[in-house]
Amino acid sequence: AGLPSLAPELILIAADDDPMVPASVSTRAALRAPQASCIRFATGGHLLHEAEPDTIAALIEARCLGETAVDAQDRRRA
Repeated sequence: AGLPSLAPELILIAADDDPMVPASVSTRAALRAPQASCIRFATGGHLLHEAEPDTIAALIEARCLGETAVDAQDRRRA
């Protein structure tokens, strides 16, 4: 309900095969919050952070550092 007034940047990470929270819910939430984005994965389910821990950690770290996910992947390889 308060998403339109949410000031901090928000990143929503969702999986299309999540049986608990449909990815469309995250997508709609991202459209309502002013500084939000939604990154969707085809698979990973409700525990996407456990299914793809390195990928999810890289996305969060990149956002905190002001990088893109691609920058983070390149930095991790170095």
